[in-house]
Amino acid sequence: MAMRSPRRLVAVGAFLAFSVSAAGVVAQGPLAVIQFNVNIMAATSVRVSSHVLTIDPRGAGIDESVVQQVIEFRAASRTSRDGEVVLTMEPLVPLDQLSGGGAAEGVTTVTYEVVGEGACTGTLRDDGPQPVGRWVGSGVRTGRIVFSVHGPVNPNGVTIPLRFVLTSP
Repeated sequence: MAMRSPRRLVAVGAFLAFSVSAAGVVAQGPLAVIQFNVNIMAATSVRVSSHVLTIDPRGAGIDESVVQQVIEFRAASRTSRDGEVVLTMEPLVPLDQLSGGGAAEGVTTVTYEVVGEGACTGTLRDDGPQPVGRWVGSGVRTGRIVFSVHGPVNPNGVTIPLRFVLTSP
């Protein structure tokens, strides 16, 4: 979906008004041609249904994969036609608290699957932002991030705050 800038429409309208009023001047003498360029800056906006991933406690010995939570997002961007737009997320706390029992308990991971245009699927890590979606050009994209937990979980459960960032260079 193409987004139209009000500034661009005003600039085109002003140019047309100038052209029409200048038509009468052409018959009387030379016409000066003025060229101008409007540069529209990139803008982004992201909304998510939650900034927190809550992992419920499980009983001892239960290690199967469980879908834990779904976070919905709405990402909007205004950029050039070929401008890349990237939605990333990152946990704001270390993930070593997931298992709570140390290495003897086993390895606990959280994977995510994204449903929607430009989806990126992966494993949640605490070593930096991971891509959730990647698109080209302006528009509004919506989707869902489905989180699944694999392995033992801290018997008290875990709350992981997440940061979502939408960028467009």
